[in-house]
Amino acid sequence: MWGDEAALVFKRCILSIRLCSCLNSYFLEWNGKTGSAYPASRWHQISYQIHTLVCTFVIQPILCIRCYQLRGELNSDPGHVCIAYVIAALLAVALPFMWYFVWRERSYEFIESYESVSDVHKFMEELSPRNKKFKLQLIETNFADLCAQSITYGIPVIISFVCIFCYDFNPVYTFLRDATNFESTIFKVSLYTGTAIFSCISLTVALLINAIGLFAVANGIIVLYMWSLRFHELLLDLRFDELVKMYKNLRVMCIIQEGLARDLIAPCLHHFILVTEATAALHYFLRQFMPGGQVSYLASVVAVVLIGLGFVYETFAIRFVADAGSAGKRLKREMITRYGSTRYKRKVLGTLLPNCINLEFISSVDTIHNGIGMDYFIRYVERVVNQTLGLLLTVD
Repeated sequence: MWGDEAALVFKRCILSIRLCSCLNSYFLEWNGKTGSAYPASRWHQISYQIHTLVCTFVIQPILCIRCYQLRGELNSDPGHVCIAYVIAALLAVALPFMWYFVWRERSYEFIESYESVSDVHKFMEELSPRNKKFKLQLIETNFADLCAQSITYGIPVIISFVCIFCYDFNPVYTFLRDATNFESTIFKVSLYTGTAIFSCISLTVALLINAIGLFAVANGIIVLYMWSLRFHELLLDLRFDELVKMYKNLRVMCIIQEGLARDLIAPCLHHFILVTEATAALHYFLRQFMPGGQVSYLASVVAVVLIGLGFVYETFAIRFVADAGSAGKRLKREMITRYGSTRYKRKVLGTLLPNCINLEFISSVDTIHNGIGMDYFIRYVERVVNQTLGLLLTVD
């Protein structure tokens, strides 16, 4: 069942943040007996607030300065430049998530938002017939579990490997090394050890907080997608009032999820962030093969990975919501065909709006009445291609 898998993923994210912060700076804890999350103690919350301030006013400025320095160097290694820019961009995207959890009240709101999605899913399962099996459930469960394992296990391993074994690619270490310029071996070893531990903990916790925020939004999208596609199977098994009740419960869940996405800020900027990231990666990748360009295998791999991740994330953010909206429209047409002869039921069906989680700050009238369509994804592809071509033609 997806509800159990979602709880497992949520638990894994919470425990990963606790472990990667050395059981020190975190904002959520997991109760194994009740199977639910609760806010961390005030000491851990204060420690997390200090960690957020350090990431915002110390690490992020260092990364930006290092990127500026590498941009001005004539013989800078493309791999070093690529890693520095990627880390700076990832931390910049994670900062809104980190600042959301700075206040203790936000932790309560976040838990309530997650539990509201879980309650809607349980309510829908209770109303639906027991003998009906959802065919898409296994696919969605395996995909979500694979993504969660890749994030919670892959991020700490990759960052630890880069910070410890590939210290020349650590922009924090290289910045402090060039700024101090001491020749003492003891100082270099101390600087290497300190920056490796500090960078590893800070960046890992920041990216895992980014992951738990994205999971909370993705959880609502998955529940909306699964049940919207299942409605046409339940049309023959449930009464009119039960179908309307389930549909309106999904609508309430969508409103709550939209509010959470706006509070987190970054999910509502997904189009801008992913277009910028994919454009920069594609431009940098193509510039390597132009006359005078310097080819780097590491930079090429990172660029291809970023383009692929941007494509996957934008597909998930738009396609799943668009499919859910299309399924809702199809259900409404089928219900009008079946129950349209009754005046009261026809009026009730006329008031139903498409169920969609609009990950934008401002909703247009067309979006409110018709939901999200796949034309949003076409705009993403067009903007990436057009802006990349424009940069290649204008930037010397």
